[in-house]
Amino acid sequence: GHFDSVAFGAVVISSVTATAVARSFLGDTPAFKIPGFSMLSPWEMVIYAILGLLTAAVAVVYIRGLAWFEDRFDALKKIPDIFQPAIGGVGIAIIGLFLPQVMGVGYETMLPMLSGHLATGMLVMLLVAKLLATTFTLGSGGSGGVFAPSLFMGAALGGIVGSIASDVVSFPIASPGAYAVVGMGAMVAAATHAPITAILIIFEMTGDYHVILGLMISCIVGNLVSQRVCPESIYTIKLARRGIKLHAGQEVNVLRQVKVREIMRYDMETVRQGATLRELVQRMVESPHYEFFVVDALGCLVGIISVDDLRHALPKVKEQGDRLLADDLMSHQPITVRATDTLDQVMRCIGRRTYEEIPVLPEGTSMIPVGAIRRDDVINAYNKEILRVDLGGSLSQRMSDAASGRLWEAVGGYVLGQVDVPAHLCGPTLAKLNLRKQFDIEIILIDRGEGSAGGEGSTSDPSNADDHRYVFPAGATVLEPGERLLIFGERHKVKALLNQWQ
Repeated sequence: GHFDSVAFGAVVISSVTATAVARSFLGDTPAFKIPGFSMLSPWEMVIYAILGLLTAAVAVVYIRGLAWFEDRFDALKKIPDIFQPAIGGVGIAIIGLFLPQVMGVGYETMLPMLSGHLATGMLVMLLVAKLLATTFTLGSGGSGGVFAPSLFMGAALGGIVGSIASDVVSFPIASPGAYAVVGMGAMVAAATHAPITAILIIFEMTGDYHVILGLMISCIVGNLVSQRVCPESIYTIKLARRGIKLHAGQEVNVLRQVKVREIMRYDMETVRQGATLRELVQRMVESPHYEFFVVDALGCLVGIISVDDLRHALPKVKEQGDRLLADDLMSHQPITVRATDTLDQVMRCIGRRTYEEIPVLPEGTSMIPVGAIRRDDVINAYNKEILRVDLGGSLSQRMSDAASGRLWEAVGGYVLGQVDVPAHLCGPTLAKLNLRKQFDIEIILIDRGEGSAGGEGSTSDPSNADDHRYVFPAGATVLEPGERLLIFGERHKVKALLNQWQ
């Protein structure tokens, strides 16, 4: 769902290699040999836009139909799993008896569609039959692809639209075969949510450039409408139903860069198991904390009591104030994190319960809490990391031209400052220095100077004539003499630090 230059480079290299090898053995022949098409009227763009809308509708039925069939077969608890594909096979056999054209990949049937040799009624039956056959096969646990069926259904739908349009409109239009070609790409775009891929694939498979304008319109319209109605594609819907959200990658990756120990709080409220309800209510009135960590005689965590738990118990204070103990009110399966865990693990824990604070345990197996981490601390850390990445990418050029110790206004009361690395910071890793905890500032970027070979994670800015090497800081990064740091934080803290280090 986004452009990644590293991934793009790998895709280009692998695609060029595969194409060169395949063409050396198989020749430079397109997958579909079709007659030449051309756009006869600008008004055809309206028909292609309508085709995009229709492919979006069919694609949504395709995506959700696959999930629906999977749910129906999963609900067949009384039938062993090994027999469910057999049921799907019977269903496919019934369809194949009446319309054998839908069996297999279907390229042989698609050729007459692209040539415009199939009647509209037959195209409608093939579209419905292929949709049912594909969803029935995959839903029952059978093995099969989703790309080729998308091409098949798109070609059938495009042929239907082209045939109807030729009978309805008064201006000249291309043959139904041209709309079948465009329909293939539009269906792939709407089902996979990859419009540029669909455009390029159809152009490569047909070798026909004349329908590229209509193809682009249909693919983009189909993709936009399909994404709005059904956010998941035919490829990602299974992952989404298992709790895997591909589009959450950026947030997770940012949170994985920060350890719990870097933002945890060391002040926390602990109570003993034998504390009475009356004592707990008094602590709640005096304490600013939202959760109380219940510990045993050895100081080990045994449960958590939230402010909501205490509020619900308030009516019992008069009757059972000294008989109701913390052990009776607490959650006996407390959610905890270790100091070495990352913030994405914290967010998953917070998502399971409505706690504002989670107890932090030390590295290892000890159950003695050493601090707490709050929900708003995680959110603030996430916002800082996002800003750090954004600023780091845009300010590398400005670093090379700036004087040592220069300040830049950022947002609110925060500023960016640049300073030479002081000698006492050289040697230990950034994880050991833990500047975030010591000075409450963030290192955004490290300038390793001209001609530096850099280190792991270093990136060269090609727009910089001085050929500096810039490094995004990581826990294992070691600062060296002669390097410069771009730091971010509140104005008075950054300014004080610059005065101290210069």
